[in-house]
Formats: sequence, structure tokens, C-alpha cells
Amino acid sequence: MVVATLDEAGCKEYVFSPDPNNDNRIMLYELWDDQTALDAHFASDHMAAWQETRKGLALAAASINKYMIDSVEALG
Repeated sequence: MVVATLDEAGCKEYVFSPDPNNDNRIMLYELWDDQTALDAHFASDHMAAWQETRKGLALAAASINKYMIDSVEALG
């Protein structure tokens, strides 16, 4: 999933990361150029395959938040 997603047009970051404060939690961070690129990701074959795989996993819960960033500047 990660390799295929990183190859998609408009994908800047796609990272699964364990939560250092909770052994039962995995975070997913994504960064996309725009909504069009994200929409194409959701419509991709590998995303559809992941959704099917996900149904068989023992997930306690999932939450999704979308943050819109309109500017970025370096701190140092």
C-alpha cells in the first residue's frame, strides 16, 4: 500500500507510524498536493484492495481527520 501510494501523482507523504505513547495505536500521515490527487488515491485499485483487506483485521476503532494547510514556513 505504501509503495503504490507513494508512486501516485500528487502524493508527498504516506507514512504508517506506531504511536510512541500507545502500543495499540498506529497513525497514518498523508500529504497530498490537492484534493484531486487525494480523490484519485481513494479511487485507486490498491486502495480498493486495502479496503477489502481491512475488513478482515481486528480493528478496535478508526478515526479520520483531514487538515487543510494553506501555508508552510520554515522555523529555522
